[in-house]
Amino acid sequence: MTYLVLAVILVLFVMAWRAFQRFHREQSAQAEALRHAAVQQGWQFEAKPVRGVELRISGTSAGIHWTVQQDDGVGEDGVSSVTWATTAVDAQPIILYVAAAQSVQGMRGALGDLVLRMAEEALTKKGLPAHLLGDFFTHAEDYAFASPHLNARYGVLTTSRNLARHILSPDVEKALQDWPGMTPILQIGDRNVRIYWAVSSLDAEALHRLVDLGMQLAQRQGHIGYCPASTVGFWIR
Repeated sequence: MTYLVLAVILVLFVMAWRAFQRFHREQSAQAEALRHAAVQQGWQFEAKPVRGVELRISGTSAGIHWTVQQDDGVGEDGVSSVTWATTAVDAQPIILYVAAAQSVQGMRGALGDLVLRMAEEALTKKGLPAHLLGDFFTHAEDYAFASPHLNARYGVLTTSRNLARHILSPDVEKALQDWPGMTPILQIGDRNVRIYWAVSSLDAEALHRLVDLGMQLAQRQGHIGYCPASTVGFWIR
């Protein structure tokens, strides 16, 4: 009986080890494909640049410097977090927030208050103005797309519907409509753009899709001026 148990344990160990090796090979192949795709575009690729980060890709397009970062580790649902961001400071007033319709609705309730408190605590620990998040979600107004299909998938909050209409151009709407997998989160400030996306696998196609959307948003956002003294605070150049 003891030998049988040992044999079963050995078989399970071998199966687990082979699965780990297969996963490692797949991860290595994926990273190499991304490195190749980045180098082809003249972008900088870094594997595990710091603790907790799986990879970082940086580039400059149309004079706008940006970074794609994939966090290390995969959650229980088999996805990891990827962020595209212009390299500007985080602590800027938010003017537009786009996410899954249900999550946007939830930000207005008790659960949203809890999430905001947690986010504000994280910002405070980093020395960033935590009140910006609360101010935005308290005063932001809803914005609706012309497409019922987009409204069913995405919710939009903004400080100005005119600004939302300017940033969410037909090309941006088309990209959001065709977006595969999980719904991304778009956070646009007066001087920065961030996209958060949970993916099971970041391949070259997904990378280009992410960069393309980020650049569309950044270029639209680049036509917005900021004037703290004004009532609205922003204007379109």
